[in-house]
Amino acid sequence: MKLGINEIREGIHESAILKTERQLKREGFIVQRDYIIENSNFEVDLFAYNDIEKRLYEFKIGHNKIQNKQFQLLQNHSRNIGAKLFIVYLEVPQSKRIMFNGIEDIIFGHLNEYPPVELLELATHVHISDITNIDINAIDVDNEIINMRGSGCMLVDTQFGSKSDLLKDDGLEEQLEFDFWFRLKLDVAERKILKSYYKIDTGWYYE
Repeated sequence: MKLGINEIREGIHESAILKTERQLKREGFIVQRDYIIENSNFEVDLFAYNDIEKRLYEFKIGHNKIQNKQFQLLQNHSRNIGAKLFIVYLEVPQSKRIMFNGIEDIIFGHLNEYPPVELLELATHVHISDITNIDINAIDVDNEIINMRGSGCMLVDTQFGSKSDLLKDDGLEEQLEFDFWFRLKLDVAERKILKSYYKIDTGWYYE
């Protein structure tokens, strides 16, 4: 299925609201979505409040700027209820795809040679079995050295306990899947990673 621009816009809009809602709740706010301003049909994306302050959030995407009438309504209502007003403009990312042949194999070999601590702590024995869905978001070339940023997915085989434990049904084998993000510095001629930063759920790993 191919998503159209309207579906992409809706996804970005919803993602921004959800992210802000979660952050506000972590900060101790009570959050109400689709807050309706009294005596109007206008809905504000988020209304958040606690014992100290109130906030109104309205999210706009791309060229969909807020109209003057709406802005005046939001301003007046925020003053009336003593709330801070936040108008958040979201950008639609430009479509791009950068190709680098063999990068999956390079990352796969490097991660198995230098497995991140986050993975080693998962089980008694850990092995990365596959690297897929590599997307390169940015790349910079300086002679034979390449710096790149991107993301991907890894399949990880885990084993809890020893082989004898497995034979006695006291162990456990499981295959897990993780999204990961990376920043790499590569020697193109040697096809070798010189520096690497990986983020796998718990933070950045440096080798």
